[in-house]
This record gives sequence, C-alpha cells and structure tokens, in this order.
Amino acid sequence: MQLGTDIFNRPNQNPITGNWTTVAPVGSITGTVQILSHTATEGSTTAFALAFWNAVAFPSNQYSEMSFSSFGSSSADGPSVRSTSGGNCYATVYVNSASQLYIIKITAGSLTILTGPVSVTFHLGDVLRLEAIGTALTAKINGVSQLSTTDSTFTSGAAGMFFSGNGAASGASQYWAGGDFTTTTSGIFFIVT
Repeated sequence: MQLGTDIFNRPNQNPITGNWTTVAPVGSITGTVQILSHTATEGSTTAFALAFWNAVAFPSNQYSEMSFSSFGSSSADGPSVRSTSGGNCYATVYVNSASQLYIIKITAGSLTILTGPVSVTFHLGDVLRLEAIGTALTAKINGVSQLSTTDSTFTSGAAGMFFSGNGAASGASQYWAGGDFTTTTSGIFFIVT
C-alpha cells in the first residue's frame, strides 16, 4: 500500500522540507536533496545526499520507487529504504555512464556495494524500485526484478531518495513513492436467511 508520494510540483527549495527530512552531514553524506524546476535532485556539489519521507512511520517491510526526467552524467541515484537521520539506508542506484544497477548499503554515510553491477536498459520515465522484505532486498525496473541480495544490518527506517555525483551532474526525479506490502480487503457480504 502506498504510504507517501511526491511529484515535486512546487517552487524550488534547498533543502527539500515539508514531508521530507534531509539527512544532516555524516560521513560522505554532505549534500542536500533539493527541488529544482519541479524535480528532486542533489542540491550541492558534494559526495552523497539522502532524504526520507517523514509523514508516516514505515514498517520494516517497505518499498521506495522513483522515475527520472534526466540522468546525471557521472552520478549514481535511486530510491532508498530503511533510511534514518543517522545516515543509514539501503539504496538501489542506476549509474547512467555505465548503464549499470547496484544495491548499496550506506552506514553512517559510508558506502558498501552489496551486489552489482548488472547491465540494464533503463529509460527516462521508467520506474526504479527497491523492496525490503525481511533481510531480502530486490531492485526492480518497471516491476521486473534485476538484482537481489540479503542483508540484516538495518531493520527499520523510512523510504526515501539517494543521490550521488556533483550538483548538476546528478539525475533529476519527477516522481517518488514509498509504501509497504499490506493489503486491504473489502467486499460485499450477504446474509442469507
């Protein structure tokens, strides 16, 4: 079930605020996520930037997804899950210069590659998604699994966005959503007498 969504259709803002928390500098996370020209992108010329949706409490099993209106020439950008203000998260990132996808772990701002790279076809407007269910992490493009791995380091946090590169070299996202895997059922019940 979708718990949050943003299409960034509002005035420029650096850092992004409202329902978003931009992670304060820790380790290599020294940048901001901003809204620029109705997209989310990195807001400064630094190594990493991380922001997460703060309007709801996310359960441990969660997803985060994004689509892009432009790709950075040298960046690795994508959705994050189990993101915290301490600079922790899992993310799947697309590296446009190599057409490759990774699943990474950020611990107190320090990056570790969990799996990848895998060569992928990813177009502007396609949806890049990361799912965290238990210890399983799965990266998908338009609903099709591309990479998977397991890691038990982080068990809680929020869905968000991760950017790396330097300022204008980062990608720009025009859509983000995050949620969980609960389902609701409804129906019509008849009582026969």
